[in-house]
Amino acid sequence: MLDALFGILILVLPTIYGISAVLRWPFYVLGVLALMLIITTNVKAPDTAAS
Repeated sequence: MLDALFGILILVLPTIYGISAVLRWPFYVLGVLALMLIITTNVKAPDTAAS
């Protein structure tokens, strides 16, 4: 959940602060990587998932 919040926030951040288009690409790369982490990571606490 925290990864999703971070990913969305980092994607919206350049628009909120008015960062120029030339400097936005690192924000987009990090945001997309954070969202990809959500999709690819499957970590569950022990004894919480059905076997």
